[in-house]
Amino acid sequence: LCITDHYMDPIMRAACGVAESVGELMAARVADQKTIIQLQEQAIAEKDRQLSKVQETVKTYASSVEQKCSETVKSEMKSYACIVESKCSEVLSEKKITAAVKSAVQAEDRSRNMIIFGCEEESDEIVEEKVSEIFTHLGEKPPVVLCSRMGAVARAGHRRPIKVVLRGSDQVKQVLRKAKNLKDIASCKRVFVCPDRSVEERQEIKKRVEERKRQRTETAREIT
Repeated sequence: LCITDHYMDPIMRAACGVAESVGELMAARVADQKTIIQLQEQAIAEKDRQLSKVQETVKTYASSVEQKCSETVKSEMKSYACIVESKCSEVLSEKKITAAVKSAVQAEDRSRNMIIFGCEEESDEIVEEKVSEIFTHLGEKPPVVLCSRMGAVARAGHRRPIKVVLRGSDQVKQVLRKAKNLKDIASCKRVFVCPDRSVEERQEIKKRVEERKRQRTETAREIT
């Protein structure tokens, strides 16, 4: 027993020392964790404080901007209203209103019209029969309100266009959709049908045609 006590006593002391060291380390670790938690809580609180401050700043700025925008818009609207009021009498003059109404009425009237070009002209012809024959080739029989040659009597060999008035614009559109088939009919190869366009529309189309001719001429020159 004395021998056992002699060897065991240092070992037990060393074990106690290790246990004490481990206890101290654990206590230090717990203290460090508490410190870290406290620092994290302080950081979160500081972020919340800064965020609240930023939100308050943004709210104040937004309110100021909104107020300024509202004042600016009111001022601009007032200026615009004054301008409109001063210009209305000029823009809505009686002549301009009359011209606009006349243009709209003419456009509505033209939508029921079509123009036939290239139809052979004879001195004793019946225009209605010629128009009816063309419609028959297209498989259409729209009721014709009016049809006549346009312009003064032409010289021999010249073919004046024929203006045709139908009851509705839908009937005109139906004929125009099929008009391209006339080129496949021997007696109508030179005949083509188009809408009744205004002077401005005809001028615009003429400009486009001339522009295409110019481009083709330039392309041909570049090739040669």
